[in-house]
Amino acid sequence: MENTLEFNSKEVKGHSQDWSKQISSFYKSIDVDSDIYNCLENLPRYVRVVGFDYTIINGFPHNYNDNPSKRLKSESSQKIERGTNTLEMNFSKDTKYLENIAKQLQAQIHCKVSLSPTILGILRISDGKAKINNTDLYKTGKIIGIDLSSVITAMSLEVHPNDHVLDLCCAPGGKLLLIADSLQKNGPPSKKSFGTITGVDISQKRISICQSLIKKSNSMAKIRVRLFATDGTTFKVPPPDENWWDFNHLKKNPPSKPNGLQEPKISKTESSVLKPFFSSKLLRNISTPNSLANKKYSKVLVDAECSHDGSLIHLEKYINTSSGSFAKLDDEFLTYDRLKNVSDLQYKLILNGWNNLCVDGTLIYSTCSLSYKQNELVIAKFMEKIIMDHNSE
Repeated sequence: MENTLEFNSKEVKGHSQDWSKQISSFYKSIDVDSDIYNCLENLPRYVRVVGFDYTIINGFPHNYNDNPSKRLKSESSQKIERGTNTLEMNFSKDTKYLENIAKQLQAQIHCKVSLSPTILGILRISDGKAKINNTDLYKTGKIIGIDLSSVITAMSLEVHPNDHVLDLCCAPGGKLLLIADSLQKNGPPSKKSFGTITGVDISQKRISICQSLIKKSNSMAKIRVRLFATDGTTFKVPPPDENWWDFNHLKKNPPSKPNGLQEPKISKTESSVLKPFFSSKLLRNISTPNSLANKKYSKVLVDAECSHDGSLIHLEKYINTSSGSFAKLDDEFLTYDRLKNVSDLQYKLILNGWNNLCVDGTLIYSTCSLSYKQNELVIAKFMEKIIMDHNSE
């Protein structure tokens, strides 16, 4: 049976036959079942509450109409372990705080907002096209828009207090800031919680968006973040020293040449002396001892650039052919050369992610494509390379 995508003009307003024919051909070429795209108009969107201790809700999966507040209240005898910078609350009080945020957001965007039945700390907006940019909650950095799949990807790293995490394709920064919040939930940086998150992106425009997101956030976790505007396929800057947070340690080991406020240009060649595009002062003004030059990260996330065919909301931006945006979609994402190049890039990114990973570390590779060539085939090629290198040692 042919794998085609057919849009009915009554079902999807503004979707032309040109779009239908051309995108159908593309889906067929990458062996994607087109039926999943018929749900576009019914998709919700999600936001996360900044600084919250995100938790997979017990009993998932379950009926989507279930009330997570009722379910969590029945589990209120289970205490959440929290650090010194968070409130000593049980599930019941936590959900009351989330419900209050949900009510505020609902009043400002005029559509239903509810607690996610999947992850504690995530809010579900019934209207997938609802805008949050003009809400007070967003402007004050209390909420951030994010895909549910992105939340699950970041949580899958299972970050621990002393983990140094590398995000090789960090922009626009939603997953990066969530990981930072996960590190911060055990309290301020200390000997028992010195973990950091290092974000990398080759685009200065995109890394600037990530920087703005971090600055806007009201989370104390931003002190643990550093960003590099450089090529993720060659990045090899080691993680910070475990005493990066200690002022006394910094006084005894001052940086040889402070970087000041000047932001570096994108570097084509990587070295351990590359300065951050953005970071807290504690992470910017550190020197890496020679003994740590080969130190690696305990967790690496490679959320690689892709054709975006699995992101329905992203694709919808290009559907209106009257504005010429379909041509842009075709040129930027769907051409053979583009798909070949992006597959090669994905392989280089995951390989460099592996090279930056410490022994017994965790690496997660993810895309928002459903293409075999951008997922399973990239992994297979990567595994073949690793096995060959291991056998040749």
